[in-house]
Amino acid sequence: MTGQPVPRPNTPTNTPSPHTPSPHIPTEGPKGTIVSDITLAELGELLLECVGAPEEGMAFEGEDALDTPFLEFGYDSLALLQVTSVINRKYGIVLDDDAVGEAETPRLLLQLIAATPRAGAIR
Repeated sequence: MTGQPVPRPNTPTNTPSPHTPSPHIPTEGPKGTIVSDITLAELGELLLECVGAPEEGMAFEGEDALDTPFLEFGYDSLALLQVTSVINRKYGIVLDDDAVGEAETPRLLLQLIAATPRAGAIR
């Protein structure tokens, strides 16, 4: 023993500073829904504004829509890149184009959005 006090787990030296930013960790909510800055309904609205309505009879609502491939809605990878450009400007979320191309369903895209650090929105 060197005579140095041993810090205890509850002492301020081992407690994170309240000013230390916590990382944004994507979480799942009820029934596997994704906790994100953007909801499924908002994603549907953004797609509608950017590239038009989904295929007839398809809607961005309900649990089933989360796991329905974008192609079944009538949205291809170009449509997703257009909407992610708007997400970048509106929410300050810069998404990797390759990762967006791999997000084949709304659930996967919302998970990607939740896991991506914010760069700052332009208003």
